[in-house]
Amino acid sequence: MFKGNLLKFVSHGAWAFLILGVTACVDNDYDLTKDIDYTVTVGGDLSIPGSNTEAITLKKILDMDETSIVKADENGFYSLVKSTAPQQTDVKVDSILFNNEMFDSEGAETFLEMPQGMFDALPENEAIEYPVQREVTSVTAEKTDVTDELLAIDSAVTELPMDLEYRFLPDNDLQKIYLKAGYQIDFPDYVVISEAENTDKSLIEVRNGKSIFFKKDLMVNENGLNIPVMIRVLDFTNMPEGSGFTYPSKMKIDMELVSEGQIYFYKKDFVQNTNRHNIHFMRTPRLREGKIMNCKVKVQPEINIEMESIQIDNLPDFLSDEDVVVDLVDPKFYVTVTNSAPVDVNLNATITAHRKDGSSSIQVGDKHGVPVVIPKSVENYVICFHKQNTEVEGADQSIQLTDMDVLIEKIPQYISIDDIESNVPDRYYYVRPGRTYSVLTETRIDAPLTFGEKTNIVYRDTLDGWHEDLDKYDMKAATITMDAVNAIPLNMKLDVQAIDVNGNEIPDIVATVDKSIAAGYMEQPTTTTITIQLTSQNGSISKLDGLLLIANATSPATNESQQLNENQTLTLTNVRVSVKGGIKIDLN
Repeated sequence: MFKGNLLKFVSHGAWAFLILGVTACVDNDYDLTKDIDYTVTVGGDLSIPGSNTEAITLKKILDMDETSIVKADENGFYSLVKSTAPQQTDVKVDSILFNNEMFDSEGAETFLEMPQGMFDALPENEAIEYPVQREVTSVTAEKTDVTDELLAIDSAVTELPMDLEYRFLPDNDLQKIYLKAGYQIDFPDYVVISEAENTDKSLIEVRNGKSIFFKKDLMVNENGLNIPVMIRVLDFTNMPEGSGFTYPSKMKIDMELVSEGQIYFYKKDFVQNTNRHNIHFMRTPRLREGKIMNCKVKVQPEINIEMESIQIDNLPDFLSDEDVVVDLVDPKFYVTVTNSAPVDVNLNATITAHRKDGSSSIQVGDKHGVPVVIPKSVENYVICFHKQNTEVEGADQSIQLTDMDVLIEKIPQYISIDDIESNVPDRYYYVRPGRTYSVLTETRIDAPLTFGEKTNIVYRDTLDGWHEDLDKYDMKAATITMDAVNAIPLNMKLDVQAIDVNGNEIPDIVATVDKSIAAGYMEQPTTTTITIQLTSQNGSISKLDGLLLIANATSPATNESQQLNENQTLTLTNVRVSVKGGIKIDLN
């Protein structure tokens, strides 16, 4: 953690100072090229003061590049952050269409065979009326291939055209017949109708969505009469037994129409010069091709949601050691969803952290006591799984996972979301059949570097390049003391190894540190005086090129709310190098 600072002092400060202090005693009048032994012994205990270092920021200590998975926010606070690209899943409920092959109509037939005597008795110029009293006609639409994604129907908005057809039959002898104003046709309670686009509203009126009322007299001639209407709503909950929707895939709609009013005709409108005077006509409701536009239904469409794994790469050195334990106070795992479908999506899944030596998992969803529901028709809806029982700022849904530690405590290679089961909750939704919707999912891990007591961060750094200064000196012991002013909320226990120019440990040199650096705060740093002791029985210190520092950083219980910040600092002051028993300097 002290790279480039203690090294700067030791290699260019204290040791240089030591050399200057000795060489100042050499008389320049001597010819130093002669065969003179330039070995100098300086006795006694030496203590060489050094200068203080500048405050070293955590940003400089960690020395992370721009690709690091650890990021600082706008205020300098560090978090482990990684996200994935959005993954799209299509959701569709197939269209529900009606065609002519599905319809069956039963009309009401009127037949009157009029003997000659009765015909002769008819008034010549007066209308002859015939009452219609609750005359029933019916029509049926039956569909047996409704999408099996449909579980139940409450109601449906339809575009289902119907013609109320009036026509003479072949043995009819009357050329014209009239439906008198006030004539009315009533539809069942579970049907709502309206005028069609080609309905002449000056002739008929739809009342309360249930009845057709004739505003004027309407004539039926040899071309017949068609009254177009539109079926707008079907209420499946009020349909009679035997009608409605039956899972799976069967739909039957029975409609009985009741007509009431007056029909009239004139004697003069019978075909002339015939001995037959029959009145024979049919009233028939006929459905035409249509579809369900929108419906209140229970559905279970196929939803195959996939989420990309989060790769935990570009870790900084201080999190890469195999001994690292990251006890984060509140790590967060986000799933951001855009669901354009008109249905909620219920999720069950397994979140797994994969490591070289194994894996650990957390299961979420209602099957595991952790319900996860993506609401219908939402954009960038954020679900946050985290350790604490609090609402997370910026999240639409916060879900507590008390064992969240298992995912991140030992840094994984990647985190996957597997065994995803997606279904629609068992409730009614308004759905437009035939339309394709999409569900976009994006995952992100955002783990603020705020540590708990189990944390053990291992940071290794090398202070080297000393050999050129030390190879002339023969000493058995050296002591480096300094005050560490720490504004970083971590205790730092230092282990030290002496290394040679090849980076290998020098077994003959024992390097020890007397105490740990105490955690501190930006507002209230701590000061710890530490001593690094170098000893060698074989004079091996001259082989020393530097020190390997292994810092084990832990978090005290009182610092659980302290997040690492790039502006937190460590400052080394009062740096001194002491040599016990003197040194021998070889200037040859």
